[in-house]
Amino acid sequence: AYDYGVHENAAEAGYAAILAAQKFEEGLTGDELVAWRAQSVEDSLRFAQTFPEHEQAAPVMTNAAEEFFRNGDLLRALEVSGLVVTLQPPASMELERTAWTVIAHSNFDLEQYASAEQAYQRLLTMPLAEEGDRAEFEDRIAASIYRQGEQAQAAGNVDLAVAEFLRVAAVQPESEFAPTAIYDAGALLIISLRWSEALDVLERFRMDYPDHPFNDDVTQKLAFAYMSAGMSGQAAAEYERIATLSGVDPELNREALWQAADLYGQQGAMADQRRVYAEIVERYPVPFDESIEARHKLAELAREADDWADRQKWLAAIVAADASAGVARNPRSMTLAAEAKLELAGPTRDAFMAVKLTAPLKESLKLKKERMETALAAYGQAADYGIASVTTAATYEIANLYYGLSQDLINSERPAELTAEELEQYEILLEEQAFPFEEQAIEIFESNAARSRDGVYDQWVRASFARLAELMPARYAKNERSENIVAALD
Repeated sequence: AYDYGVHENAAEAGYAAILAAQKFEEGLTGDELVAWRAQSVEDSLRFAQTFPEHEQAAPVMTNAAEEFFRNGDLLRALEVSGLVVTLQPPASMELERTAWTVIAHSNFDLEQYASAEQAYQRLLTMPLAEEGDRAEFEDRIAASIYRQGEQAQAAGNVDLAVAEFLRVAAVQPESEFAPTAIYDAGALLIISLRWSEALDVLERFRMDYPDHPFNDDVTQKLAFAYMSAGMSGQAAAEYERIATLSGVDPELNREALWQAADLYGQQGAMADQRRVYAEIVERYPVPFDESIEARHKLAELAREADDWADRQKWLAAIVAADASAGVARNPRSMTLAAEAKLELAGPTRDAFMAVKLTAPLKESLKLKKERMETALAAYGQAADYGIASVTTAATYEIANLYYGLSQDLINSERPAELTAEELEQYEILLEEQAFPFEEQAIEIFESNAARSRDGVYDQWVRASFARLAELMPARYAKNERSENIVAALD
């Protein structure tokens, strides 16, 4: 067909040789078959190039392109399929579709994704060979765009990468690549510290794909991005979401609640902060250290809110938690419990002070002594923790209780019906009753002041010295610095 120049039957002879070669290969196997097919493809190309106007030139060339693609010779596949789609006159629609398919797949496998995308788009403008082809080509378009985004990211071109990732959803919103691409765009923006853009993209992901498995991680990324952008309130809300996630480490749930509480605090959202700390107490009795601190935070926040009923509730909760902690009990929890117990004793002191000694003295004195016993017990329990700062405060308050009773006795209401002589005798009796309480008060103030010898010289020790200076000026009327120096010398 090729050795005798151009003659009338040359083209038919060439095509006949191709058909004969195809028939002959049916009996070949193994390496012989591979070698024969390779040569047959070359012969087919020679035929098509020699006789381009032959009616079988386009089919032969298309078959050659497909064979190159099957054999992994992608560059030759591209070359030959490119010739098919530029034939004049044009090849049939079926052959062009096959050639464009080879072009698209070859470019994709060669990681030439922009060219692959264009080829797949061209295929969508042509009649489809099978119903399932459209879905396949659309998916390949999405994949091609997504891979372009990956290539841009690898090259350090963040703007282009983000644009390509977002283009996936714009061009093929139903593709399985779309949610992944939007997620990757958000993640890349976070890595690039572009918080506002990242927030827009990730919020869009949550809205468009509310049931997607990535949403747990999206929530975590949103929390971080909001916090980094200084949007404490929104960040806190996201951390609360994290605390409800079931598919994450339980440690992360707990830590998220603490982070949310802290962020609400930064925002000044005290009600939300108190709500979250209360949730921590309820959900996480362990670790004990964190649980007791949450109660302490709640007590402090109640104080700031002037919510004294709630503060007392949480102070009592601190005492109860420490008492039931067992081996988890520690110096910090004991200190918090002692301080709570000290403050909880305050109302018992106030109740004692509120009782006025009126005539007849017996009835009012009985009530006052009962309330004094209650207050003494409360302050005694606070002192029993052995926390120095609490012990000195409780001791000072106990001394004041005794002194207060002595003074209230002396200043109590006198019976109206007494004569002058009887009144004088009555006052002598009152002083005799009051004196032991004053003496006991002085002894307790002195025991508190004596702690200065052990290096304890806090406000309650100083206050005890001050009271002693009032009660026994001859002995204690010295300035506080002198007392401290003396204590140090002792």
